[in-house]
Amino acid sequence: MSDTILTQHTDGWMQITLNRPDRLNAFNDEMHAALSAALAEAEKPEVRALLLTGAGRGFCAGQDLEGRDPRRLGGPPDLGYTLSTLYNPLVQRLRSSSDGKTKKKPVKRRKVSGSAAQNAKKMWAKQLKLEINNNAAYTPCSHKGSCDDNEDCHTDT
Repeated sequence: MSDTILTQHTDGWMQITLNRPDRLNAFNDEMHAALSAALAEAEKPEVRALLLTGAGRGFCAGQDLEGRDPRRLGGPPDLGYTLSTLYNPLVQRLRSSSDGKTKKKPVKRRKVSGSAAQNAKKMWAKQLKLEINNNAAYTPCSHKGSCDDNEDCHTDT
């Protein structure tokens, strides 16, 4: 697996870390492929929940536009193709894995940095064990607007 995505398995749950902190974890083609492989790993039955986080000071800045530079590509990139083959399937996969109606896996998004990071991970692990035992499932934030990265958003508006 690529070093653009790090995975860690812990006691029934899996952490996936976007690992391009020098680029604020902006996606490139390599990262898309590595995240797809990590999500396939997370679909195993022994993984009952998923924590998605980012290394460094930012969760994810979106697409790394350096790989879509028209001067390097010899013309304008097909951004529709990028959306339809990379981003849309990724978002659909994350949403289907945490569909609250079918009570699949809880998917949490967290960005904690600094000295609080380790304590936050321990607290989250305890919370997750309760959620797994209670069969709870949460949907990642999908509404327009901003969410506090340290809080969960359970709205779909």
